[in-house]
Amino acid sequence: MDGYDWMGDLLVRLGFSGRRSEQIKMALLSLLTIAIVAVLVLYVIFIDDDLPERAIGQWDEPVDQNYP
Repeated sequence: MDGYDWMGDLLVRLGFSGRRSEQIKMALLSLLTIAIVAVLVLYVIFIDDDLPERAIGQWDEPVDQNYP
């Protein structure tokens, strides 16, 4: 795939080049990936309270309090 490397171009314009540019680019992409995963996890924990019930398909069934 021969696409335009906008992040690499930006790093070269900022004065980074060669291997150092590649290391910085990979670090930024890793941080972005970690941030996205963290936001999704926090969303599931704090905002979407009924996600576990929907995941197992019990959102429309009444809870049986007498079930052992």
